[in-house]
Amino acid sequence: MDWLQTARNMLVITAAAALGFQVAPDGLSFGACPSCGEEFRNNPGRSHDRRYRCAARERFWACYSNGTDGCGARGSAVDLAAWKLLGRPLVAGDVDGWRVVGAFFRGDSVAFVQAPPFRTPPPSKPRPRLDRMALARDFFDFRRADEDAEVAGWLASRTLDATAIADQGLAFALPPGFRAEWARYRREDWDRTGHRLLLPAYEPDPDVAGQFRLAGLHARCVRPCEPGDKAAWPSGTGASGLVMLTDVVRPWDDGAGERLVTVCEGATDFLALALEAPAHRGAVIGSWSGSARELIAGLIPEGWTVVLALHGDDGGANQERAWVRAFADCGKHHHLRRYVWPTLDREAEADLQSLRPKEEG
Repeated sequence: MDWLQTARNMLVITAAAALGFQVAPDGLSFGACPSCGEEFRNNPGRSHDRRYRCAARERFWACYSNGTDGCGARGSAVDLAAWKLLGRPLVAGDVDGWRVVGAFFRGDSVAFVQAPPFRTPPPSKPRPRLDRMALARDFFDFRRADEDAEVAGWLASRTLDATAIADQGLAFALPPGFRAEWARYRREDWDRTGHRLLLPAYEPDPDVAGQFRLAGLHARCVRPCEPGDKAAWPSGTGASGLVMLTDVVRPWDDGAGERLVTVCEGATDFLALALEAPAHRGAVIGSWSGSARELIAGLIPEGWTVVLALHGDDGGANQERAWVRAFADCGKHHHLRRYVWPTLDREAEADLQSLRPKEEG
């Protein structure tokens, strides 16, 4: 299978164009989904719809809808071709399926002889990030979370200790009357829309391996609002490539003992887990709605034990499947454990599985 490695390294959006999918101008999504057939991805609380069901991130794609995991179809360019050509996932032992997909990537597919040739879409502009210097200046104006009655009250309503959060620097409060060009939601200042709980967002430091640096902010509304209006980001930025951390300098301690890190999704769960932070759960690293699963899986060192903090509902089951897939695809060996949230007793722990890199066939 000389074509297989080339296909796995191919940009998904390139394969999507060659397979005849309608590709977004920015090269970040396409539709309709080859699994469920849906064409649109709705955004609750927004004034428009995303017109392409599947999101494409370099060599990975996934079907999304309403901020959830959609129908579950996802994978590499090989998986996309299998769904389009066969109408099903490609599995080991499916000789006919591998033959059809291989023929397509070798360029001698009869079924798709009219498909446009492989082409790389024009490079999209990187999503802007909040200027770190401006953020550093404004940080001096932020208040401790326990010094603001509205923010502290919101945290207390979720059984979160505002003083402990402030002491650990996990979140801050936007000062009343604060105004900045970047701190606006739907053309209104965050102070007016109620987005006053601020969580620092970090990205891997390109200059220091294993460490992180401040790269943005996540603002949580502390007033009654519609579900789609709960979160805000500085103008022109978003959650892509950013994580929440309890230990910014080095989340993975190289000291003796079992090497553990806990991963979760959502700001509220992150804060609650960070306050728990017992030694047997290690540092806590969080993402927003699964935006950094692949990034997190690739960052955690080989051989570490990863605790998945999950809710005991359908959403938690979807998250579990997505996390397992992310760690299985990262090419490293990790031990995964599951915690059912909010029951985080030691006795609730259950070994999920031990994942090793897939054998190349």
